Amino acid sequence: SMAHKSAAAGALAGSKRQCKELKIQLQTASERTQKISKMLDAEKEKARASRKQLTEAEDRNKVLARQVHDLEMQLQTKTDELELMFQANEARRQEQRRQAEHEGDKRGELEDKVSDLRSKVESLQESREKLKIKIELLAKELKTATEVADTKWNEENWAKQCAEKQLQEQKRHCKNIES
Repeated sequence: SMAHKSAAAGALAGSKRQCKELKIQLQTASERTQKISKMLDAEKEKARASRKQLTEAEDRNKVLARQVHDLEMQLQTKTDELELMFQANEARRQEQRRQAEHEGDKRGELEDKVSDLRSKVESLQESREKLKIKIELLAKELKTATEVADTKWNEENWAKQCAEKQLQEQKRHCKNIES
């Protein structure tokens, strides 16, 4: 049974070889599994880091969304304030325009009054000039009349004095005759 032993030894050697090969394959598979496990752990770590970044990004996004909302509210408030200021300015401008028109009307009225007063002043100045001329003429007439009256009075006075002298001479003459 040497053949048996030989066959059994051959089978054993084949089994040992197969076992050795299987051990090598198992070792290779085990190493591959460890590599894959490490890679998986690394991927899990990356996924955890990514989840953390995502959470942080979402938190930042929420903060930014709140800030954007606040800025939009501020912008709306400022827009409303500007609109009110614009309306107030527009109302003020219209009031100034109305006042300017009213003052323009007043100015026109005042200019008309000034023009009327100028005309009156010119008319009064003309009347004054005419009165000056009349006064000068009347003054000349008065002077002439005074001179005439003075001359007449002087003549009458002289005639009266002459008559009184003649009368006195006649009285003296009569007294001389009587005596």
